Amino acid sequence: MQDLLKQYKIDVEYIDLDDTFELEDMFHTRSEIVKNLDKLSLDEVKEFLKAEKELSKYLSEIKNRYKTFYKKNVEPINKELRNRLKILKEHISLVYT
Repeated sequence: MQDLLKQYKIDVEYIDLDDTFELEDMFHTRSEIVKNLDKLSLDEVKEFLKAEKELSKYLSEIKNRYKTFYKKNVEPINKELRNRLKILKEHISLVYT
């Protein structure tokens, strides 16, 4: 997972909105990380969320340029991420209360 996270951070840092293959690969990596979010340490989750914050700067442009791709690939991951973060937050609050 650490390698995927490292690659994802690099992909987000050097995002090229004109390279659809690179975008597709980046969102596939993102999907794999989200699916395995519960296997990340808290520090790794923080790293991932920092990359997500950076990615959020580009999401509206990606949505405008690649509507079908966004709807098919990005929206489902966003929904899954929200659900997983909600569960993670609940677990953390149980542990620290």
